[in-house]
Amino acid sequence: MLRKRFNKNIKKEVANFTQSIAEDRRLFLYDIWNTQAHNLMLHRQEIIKEENLKLILKYLEKAKQEFLNNEFIFDEELEDVHINIENYVRGKGGKKTGVLHTARSRNDQVVTDTRMLCRDEINNVIENLINLAGVLLELSEKHAGTIVPGYTHLQQAQPTTFGHFCLAYAGAFKRDIERLSETYKRVNLCPLGSCAFAGTSFQIDRKFTAELLGFDGAVENSLDAVSSRDFAVEIISNLAIIMSNLSRLCEEIIIFATSEFNFIEISDDYTTGSSIMPQKKNPDVAELIRGRTGRVYGNLINILTVLKGITYSYNRDLQEDKKPLWDSFDVVNSSLVVVSGMLAEMKVKELEINPDIIATDIANLLVQKGVPFRDAYNIVADFIKSSDFKKLNENLSEFNIKLTGEEIKLLTPAACVEMRNSLGSSNQVEVLRLVEKSRKEIDSKIRDLENRRKKIDDARLKTGKLVKSYKKH
Repeated sequence: MLRKRFNKNIKKEVANFTQSIAEDRRLFLYDIWNTQAHNLMLHRQEIIKEENLKLILKYLEKAKQEFLNNEFIFDEELEDVHINIENYVRGKGGKKTGVLHTARSRNDQVVTDTRMLCRDEINNVIENLINLAGVLLELSEKHAGTIVPGYTHLQQAQPTTFGHFCLAYAGAFKRDIERLSETYKRVNLCPLGSCAFAGTSFQIDRKFTAELLGFDGAVENSLDAVSSRDFAVEIISNLAIIMSNLSRLCEEIIIFATSEFNFIEISDDYTTGSSIMPQKKNPDVAELIRGRTGRVYGNLINILTVLKGITYSYNRDLQEDKKPLWDSFDVVNSSLVVVSGMLAEMKVKELEINPDIIATDIANLLVQKGVPFRDAYNIVADFIKSSDFKKLNENLSEFNIKLTGEEIKLLTPAACVEMRNSLGSSNQVEVLRLVEKSRKEIDSKIRDLENRRKKIDDARLKTGKLVKSYKKH
């Protein structure tokens, strides 16, 4: 279709090597919408005639319906989805439909489709993050008083609550939402109308097409609009951070579910068995999320490497931005869905806590009695090492202080947690306060998500109504 200036046909192996139909299928419906909006604008600007527009809109709709019914036949010799759609419309509608690509290049067409898909996927990821944060806040509230050991270096360190633990991860995923929401603002800008890279001499209206496609505005510099893929890097970077947070959470779930730790139990729905060991209950879901994190990291390196040596404007290298984007979205969305379900059905157990875990609280008690902290630290370290209560008081004698056994008995793990009253501490009251605050913040993010989706839906409806209006003429 695009080889009129060549003397030879492209070799079959080259055609197979350069075509991208498998990756482009996801863009099909976006490309239909893109082309509808572009041609509605062309007619509005009196660049194409109404009879041409009607035919174009008619066969775009037929192509859309065939695709939705899995009846659209792709020709791999036509390189990509975009040329397949144009070829379909021209094949059905004749020469009058040949104007559909006026004042547009595949360069601006493809990146517009990509941004449209990415904004929808960003919203899907945010929705799944909101659901996960909601599950974690439910667990935080339910277990605000459930005493568990807190760890540093994977050694029991201080008593805390399972609610405080869950709240920490809720905070991490809330920041993931915030990062993606900021990225959305940079993604939801329209490149359409930039043509190959230098703009066009036709009197087009880029703002009108941006409005019909639900964008917040245009990427104004036409060279920047078609050349830049920093939005893709930013997206995958955010998705990699999400996977990092998920992987850390899953690592803790895997450890805490072992017989050595044994203070959570993963539901049978999210575990698998062994082919040889009948007693096994394997945390495969958590392990796969941990493993697939590397895929998303790899996708980030992939896109960065694609971009590092190419000049502005378009180079065919940019065709390779799709696989890492699509794969990263798929991995993150599926991981968020299954980890939310796994956590919702997880059981938290009672467990024994190492009595030494209150050592810091004993030292704090001594500080309250007038012992400098570093001296208190060393005195308690000796006490933990020797378990000699008499020696403890001998070490305290230089400070004219005596500690009774009753005072130490009162320092239970639960009492130690209850004494913590600093902002954001594991105290039950503080945990519940933060749960309530976090829920309000999440509610705000739900409203933001609904508003973003509504804007896109309204634009789609507006385009659809304009398309239908030409059927009546």
